[in-house]
Amino acid sequence: MHELEKTMLRALFWISEVIIVALVVIPVMRFLFYQWGTRKQEFVNRLSGKPLVFYLSRFHGQSSAESASRFDSIYNRAVGRYLYITPTILIVIIVTVQAGLVASTAIRYGYERYVGFYLEKQKEEQEKGLGQRIQLEHRRIEDIDHVVFPFPDVVLSLETLAAISGAYLYVFGIVVQGYRARTLAPSDLLWCSFRMLIAVPLGLSLAQVANASIGAFISFALGAFPIEALNRILRRLVNKFLNQTEDETSDQLVKLNGVTPEISAVLGGEGVTAVQQLASVDPIALAIRSGLPFDYLLNLVAQSQAWCFLGSPVADLASLGLGDSRAIAKLVDRLDRVPPDEEAAHVLDAASMAAKVDKFVLKSSFREIARDSYTQFLLKVSE
Repeated sequence: MHELEKTMLRALFWISEVIIVALVVIPVMRFLFYQWGTRKQEFVNRLSGKPLVFYLSRFHGQSSAESASRFDSIYNRAVGRYLYITPTILIVIIVTVQAGLVASTAIRYGYERYVGFYLEKQKEEQEKGLGQRIQLEHRRIEDIDHVVFPFPDVVLSLETLAAISGAYLYVFGIVVQGYRARTLAPSDLLWCSFRMLIAVPLGLSLAQVANASIGAFISFALGAFPIEALNRILRRLVNKFLNQTEDETSDQLVKLNGVTPEISAVLGGEGVTAVQQLASVDPIALAIRSGLPFDYLLNLVAQSQAWCFLGSPVADLASLGLGDSRAIAKLVDRLDRVPPDEEAAHVLDAASMAAKVDKFVLKSSFREIARDSYTQFLLKVSE
């Protein structure tokens, strides 16, 4: 192989390698430099003043003294920039190695296809008397190996290459979405590393149960699926082969306004599977881990707060605008005005009929919700 050819192939290999790795690293770096501080400021702006004091007292047992510096310390322990160092190095190493194997396979396979194609075309043209014989030699394997050095002499199967490509698609989507939404967490990078590592054995094992003609497609699709979807697929396959039935319980979280099955799966991944749990978890920690917007999560927490006092009848009150503790607290404030607010009294009557609860019992429960310190916190932080 001529030196010029070697140089061009080597340049093609390393340019491909750098581009593949850079596509993952650049969003992470941009998030840390430009979006990390903005994400932190979202919480600080919402909690400034008395809400911050209440939050530290309820979830961290901290006093009101130097609340701002204490929050900085808590936030940095949860998602400080230094926590991104190890996961970033890990994902860079994994992507570099697997991207190198993919690029080297592509070069080897592409070169073989190139030689075979042009030799066949040359033969056809010579038979038709259309062209002259051109010296097209098959280069030595050692020359190709030298081009992709220091990667080993490994050629991936189609299913393996597809599985790695699907996992890369998943990883790229996670880091770009995390950068755009300002929600990228160190745990996301660790999940990405795990996804890249598990993609090949997972794709190859599950591709065996599919038709051979779609094995590569199955491997690619499984690599690109979210973790929650993969868990559901694996459970169903295992249950099918073991002739077991899957116990499916009703999903409580989808009963909340604004919660889809996808959001419920995200919350379930953080250990939140019941409506009432939302009122007892740290909303900032949950927002950081789940990547959900803080204001959206506060809305779910306000609904959960009402569920803690009223139970499932809260769902019947949502159509009246009383589906969360903040709206209920505002209604109680109107009911206690002097002179009485007649419109608020009619709303209470309608709520009693909708929830099928005695009006005075319902009013008493509403007052308990309004007086609760967490409800007052939600009101202040939502202002």
